[in-house]
Order: sequence, then structure tokens, then C-alpha cells
Amino acid sequence: KLRAGDIVGAFTNDFGIKCDDIGDINILRVHTYVALKKEILKKAFNALKNGRIKKMNFKVWTLT
Repeated sequence: KLRAGDIVGAFTNDFGIKCDDIGDINILRVHTYVALKKEILKKAFNALKNGRIKKMNFKVWTLT
């Protein structure tokens, strides 16, 4: 099960994104929405697209 803390931990520890750049995290049954500052969106997108959280890969897309 994926928790908000897992997402924040991956972004801050593994991907080098500051905690202040992460906004609300909304975890639903099938989707999870993470609010990020526009300045780091591309970095976060590429990091998550090529990285893992809790040894799992995820499909990633942006909503603009």
C-alpha cells in the first residue's frame, strides 16, 4: 500500500526535491494526485517516470 509519506520520502530523499515544493497529496483507490510547483514539475516527472517508490514502477502524467 502506498502512503503519502512514501511519496514525500521518494521525492525528497531519492529525487532531490525540496519538501516545500510538494503540495497536497490525494490518494485514491486507483490514482494518486500530487501537487507540485511548476518550477520542478519536469524534474519530478522524469524522476518518477524513471524511478521507483517502494520498489514499484508507476505510470506518470501531468495535469496542467
